[in-house]
Amino acid sequence: MLIDAHLHITQRDVEDGILNIMDEMDYYGLTAGTNPPDCAWIASLAQRQKHIIPTFGLHPWYADQYELKDMMIYLQSCSIIGEIGMDSVWCYTDLDTQRKVFLAQMDIAQERGCPVILHTKGQEKEIGEIISDYSIPIIIHWYSSQKYLDLYLKRDCYFTVGPDVLKNKAVQHVVKDVALNRLFVETDGTNAIEWAIGRAVSPRKLPEILLRSIDCISNLKGIDADIVQKEIRKNIKVFDLFNP
Repeated sequence: MLIDAHLHITQRDVEDGILNIMDEMDYYGLTAGTNPPDCAWIASLAQRQKHIIPTFGLHPWYADQYELKDMMIYLQSCSIIGEIGMDSVWCYTDLDTQRKVFLAQMDIAQERGCPVILHTKGQEKEIGEIISDYSIPIIIHWYSSQKYLDLYLKRDCYFTVGPDVLKNKAVQHVVKDVALNRLFVETDGTNAIEWAIGRAVSPRKLPEILLRSIDCISNLKGIDADIVQKEIRKNIKVFDLFNP
């Protein structure tokens, strides 16, 4: 069994057979719905494929395009809220708007006792300070900043290791400094892989990329790859999402 702790699925992925691949490879994906239409689509896929574990949240890129009330059915029903957060690198949405939407979703998660997956790009310091006011479990998606990691370590966050770990020094820094019992691996989906490695990949390559990241963690920590993989499976049990 493989666990992709943060995955986006596209229509092209479905056409390329990702649902069958998940069965063949026993490949589970915490699959993000990022806005109301996307959440509805991911929910429909999850009804067809048990390996899809939906995570729903209004992504900062869409913070000014949708009303949070249109997300409530998803925010109140999912096992994990996310990805949510703030972004000042790849997003031009006003930060005040992003912050308002982010805090509202964090409050919903806190009320529900629901874990969250956070997108922190360019806003690592502010988000690291904000989360100190919340007691819910937090997963940091593909942290790639050279700064402020201490804020998240202090909060005892979980981290998904991005697929560029073989070459990204900041991601390697996360692997070295974060305890193994707080690590997951992720692909972020085929579009993100294409961005990260500079070439298109098919869904069939996603399990291979996860295994490659596990091998890199193994090398960086000096721990056998089988132990790393077993620990990741153990870590996910904390969130009571399924029975591996």
